[in-house]
Amino acid sequence: MGWEELLIELLKTIWKSDLRKKLYPRTIFLNYDIKWLIDQYSDEIVLDSLIPYSEIVRWLGLTKDATNKKISEIKIRASEEKFCLSADNSDLRAFQGEALAKMKEKGKMTSNENIVHLENVEVRKEETILFIESACYADQAQSNLVMDWEGPHTLSRIANVNTLRAYLKSRYINSLPSLNEHILANTIGIAAIILYRDGRHLVPYLPQRVGNSFKDLFKETGRTPKGVAVFEGGYHCTASGATQWRHGSTLEEIFTNDMHNELKEEVGIRKEHIEILIPVAFCREFLRGGKPQIFYVGITDRSRDELDELRTEAIETTLASKMVPEIHDEVRDYGTEDELYNKLKLKGITIEACANLHYVEDFVKVFG
Repeated sequence: MGWEELLIELLKTIWKSDLRKKLYPRTIFLNYDIKWLIDQYSDEIVLDSLIPYSEIVRWLGLTKDATNKKISEIKIRASEEKFCLSADNSDLRAFQGEALAKMKEKGKMTSNENIVHLENVEVRKEETILFIESACYADQAQSNLVMDWEGPHTLSRIANVNTLRAYLKSRYINSLPSLNEHILANTIGIAAIILYRDGRHLVPYLPQRVGNSFKDLFKETGRTPKGVAVFEGGYHCTASGATQWRHGSTLEEIFTNDMHNELKEEVGIRKEHIEILIPVAFCREFLRGGKPQIFYVGITDRSRDELDELRTEAIETTLASKMVPEIHDEVRDYGTEDELYNKLKLKGITIEACANLHYVEDFVKVFG
C-alpha cells in the first residue's frame, strides 16, 4: 500500500480516536476540523477525501524530463509595489487591529518580517506564472491566521457574522476567496518532506511538532515565550514556513533558496546534504482561507542517525539564541516506513504534512 492510501486510512483511524480532538480541534484562531473545513468549501476539489487542500498546479510529472520541463517553465513576476491589506468597512478594519493585538497577546507573533504575498497565478499549459509582492507577517497575522476567531471583536456587529471566515463565506458561499481578495494577505508558504534511505526504501523524515504549551517551559529561563502559530502537535513536514521576501527573478532564487534556509534552521539539513529537492505542486489550504502553499519533496544522502544529530544541533542553536524550537528533539523514534506509520497512528500528523505526503509516492516512482 502506497502513502496516498495509507494517509486516508490513517486519517480515518485518527478520526475515530482521542487524537482527533487533540490534533484537529477548534482553537481560538483556527478550526482544524478536517471534515468541517471540506464542508465549508464544498465547491472546491480536494487533494484527497480527507485532505483539505486544493491543487492549483502540479509540477510533478510522470517522468523526470516532464517534471523538469514543468519546473523550468515556472516564471516569477515580482512587483515593486508593497501589498496593502484592505478592509471593506470600519468594522472589518477594527477587527484587523483587534486580531493582531490578540495574536501578540497569545505569543503567536513576535516579529514582523517581510514575506511574499501572491497577487495572482496564471497556468498556461506547461507554464506557471506567479505574480508576487512584498508583504508583512502582520498582514497574515490579522487575516489568514485568524479565520475562526470569535472574539469578542467588532466584526460581530455585522448580522450573521461571528468570524472572518463567515464574513468571507457570505460573499463566496462554498468556494475559496479569490486570490485578488485583499482582505486576506495570502502569503505563500513553503514546506518540504525530505526522504532518507533505509535499505531499498525511501522514508519520510518527519519531526514532531511542539504543542503551544511548550512555551511555558522557557518562561523561567528568560527565553522568548513564542507560541506556535499553527499546527500544534503531531508529526509534521521536515520543515516549513512563510517565504521570506528577497530580490530575485526565479523560483530557485526566492522560494527554493528559502526552503533550504528553513531546512537548515529547523532540522539542520544543509544544502550539501541534499541530493535533489524539487517543487512538486502549488496548492491552497482550506484551514487558512485559501492560503497558497508550495510543496517540495527531496532526498538526502544522510543516514537516519546523522539526521537526528543534525536536528539536535539545530535545536541547540535555536535555544542558544533564546528562541523556542518548533519541533521536539526526539531522536530515533522510528526508522522504517512501518515504524513511521505506527508512530503516526499513535501521535498523529498535521494537515500540512498530509498534503505534502500526498505527493511522496509519485515522487519516489519518478526520482527514487
